[in-house]
Amino acid sequence: MKAPTANQRAVLEFIETFTRENGFPPTMREISENRGLAGPSGATFIVDALVRKGFLRRMSRTPRGLKVVGSSEDMMGDVIALCRTSGFAGQVHELIEWLKERLSR
Repeated sequence: MKAPTANQRAVLEFIETFTRENGFPPTMREISENRGLAGPSGATFIVDALVRKGFLRRMSRTPRGLKVVGSSEDMMGDVIALCRTSGFAGQVHELIEWLKERLSR
């Protein structure tokens, strides 16, 4: 994974902070205003680069559809999905113990 530029890191940090404080990600306009960009297209350009580099994930059909990859919210979603697909639905602690056992072999 290629490292983000300083400007991309600043956008990533803004998205993460905004999401944590508000419970939903910012719009492209909010990102551009925060970074002092001319308009939303500048924010879209940076966000697209972060998606290509694997730091952000776009959620389709959602106006504020951005997720920071590796954030605690993103990881929890992965754990829940793993629980559902591995037969441990609703049993996160049991899944964690099962994974520890498998990984220690």
